[in-house]
Formats: sequence, C-alpha cells, structure tokens
Amino acid sequence: MPQSRGKTNQGLAVYKQSQREETLRRIDEAIIYLRNKGLEITKKNIASELGIHYNTLKSEYIKYHLLRYPEFNPDIQTPVFVTNEDLEKEAAILHNKLIKTKLANKNLSVENTRLRLENRKLDNEYQCLLGRYQIDVGKKIIPF
Repeated sequence: MPQSRGKTNQGLAVYKQSQREETLRRIDEAIIYLRNKGLEITKKNIASELGIHYNTLKSEYIKYHLLRYPEFNPDIQTPVFVTNEDLEKEAAILHNKLIKTKLANKNLSVENTRLRLENRKLDNEYQCLLGRYQIDVGKKIIPF
C-alpha cells in the first residue's frame, strides 16, 4: 500500500506542476493581450482578463514569474524607441505650448498692472474720504 500512495503523490505533484505552467502561460498571454490593447498592465487587469481571483496572483511562483516584466520589476529598464519624427512633433507641441504660455503671461502681466493702478486709485479715494470724515467728525459737537 505505501507504494501506491507514493505514486499518487508523485502523480499529484506532476499534475500541480502542469497546472502552474499552464497558469504562467495564460499570464503571459494576458500580458501580451493587455499590451496590444494599450491597457495598463496590473495584477488586477491580469486577474480580470484570466477570470481568476486577484489573490491567485500573490502566489510565490507567480510573483517570481512576473519579475520578468518591467511593470513588476523596477530594476528592469525598458528601452525607449524614439524616432526623429516623434521628437519633431514633440518639439512643435512644446513650442506651441510655450507661445501660449508667454501670451497668457503677458496678458496676466497687463491685467496685474491695471489692477494695481485701480487699487492705488481706490486707496487714494479711501484716504480722501477718511480725511474728510475725520474733519467732519472733528467739527461736530457731540452733546453729553
């Protein structure tokens, strides 16, 4: 009887290993699918795509497997492929933003100057009114 038990355990171990390999293959396919669709590659999205619970992705063998991907391993540097056309487009966009920002800055500067002048004018009027009030109150006789 002990021999059959050993064979059962060995068969179960082989089955579990094949299930793990299948899960890892499906994870790889899900990551490729998410990349092709332009979706963010997160454990939540992978679990959703596979139709499994998020906690399943917390298994040690899955964590180790996910380290192959830059989204899950900060030590991996993803190569950046940029063409001259991309750089020229980016430069044009930045130039347009710079022009808009300078124009907005100039408009704000003009508005700031106008408001400062208005503030001085109002402050001057206030000071004149305050002086008149003090003169008027000083002339009045308040009976006790």
